[in-house]
This record gives sequence, C-alpha cells and structure tokens, in this order.
Amino acid sequence: MSGISEKTLVAALVSYAAQDGLGEQVAWPDIEAAIATLACDPMGPKALREAVRAMNDRDVVETLEDWLLSEVARREAAARAAARPSEKIVAPIQSVSFGAGVTAAALALAGTVSLVPAAIMGTAALCSGFAASWYRMRFARAEDDAQAEAAAIRRLAEICASEKRNN
Repeated sequence: MSGISEKTLVAALVSYAAQDGLGEQVAWPDIEAAIATLACDPMGPKALREAVRAMNDRDVVETLEDWLLSEVARREAAARAAARPSEKIVAPIQSVSFGAGVTAAALALAGTVSLVPAAIMGTAALCSGFAASWYRMRFARAEDDAQAEAAAIRRLAEICASEKRNN
C-alpha cells in the first residue's frame, strides 16, 4: 500500500475529473496509479461511494465511470495477453513433451528401444514437460491477477453508475 488514504485518492480522482470537465490537461499516469491503488484498498469502494453521493456534478461522475471502464478494458486485455502465450505456445510444448515421455516408456517396455536411450529420452521429455507446466502456472497467475484487478475496478465503475442513476 502506498500510505495514501482512500479518501485522498478519491479526492484526487474527483479533482482530475473536474479538471478534465473544464478542458484542462490531466496526468493520465497519475489517474491510472490512483485507480489501481484505490481498487486494491478494501475501503476504496466506500470512499468512492461517499464522495460520489456528496457530489452535485453528474459530468464528474460520468468521467470517473468512463475512466474506470477504460481501466477495466485495459486490465482485461492484459489478462487475455497473459493467457495467449500459455495456450498458443506452452500448452502444445507441454502436451508433446509428456507424450514423448510416455512414448519413451512404451518403447522401452516393448523392447523396441533399449532401456538407457529410452530413459534419456523419457527424462528429457518429462523435464521439458514439467518446465512447460511451470511456465503455464506463471502465465495463469498473471492472467488471474489481471482479471482480479479488472473485477475490482469494475466494482468501482458500478458504484459510479449506480450513484449516477440515483441522482
């Protein structure tokens, strides 16, 4: 955690949204950082809800919602990008490697290949299969993290949408 309170983050986002509404330049990296920090804060949704309820400016709420949905889309794209190498590259390597390991064992049991070469082939295939499994787990973790961030930010966007309808 950055040590910045959730109310300060919400105030900064509201300030940036008001600046944007006036046509002034806003620092998008600061907005992204505030959104990411707020989404991870368990008190973030409450602080956002309180700030939005106290606000009279519907345009600021709409801007906040747009920014949040933009970040959701970016995080979901990151999740898809994290999953792509796992499914397109690593999964086939994993399948072929484990298949080659089983084939080496079958060839050795059938007597087609002597035990030493079959053991070397099988060990190499299984090592590559386990390495591919490890990389798939890493890619899956990155995908899960990006999806969790997207869900947390979507929850903040839903707060803005709900309060916008209620006002």
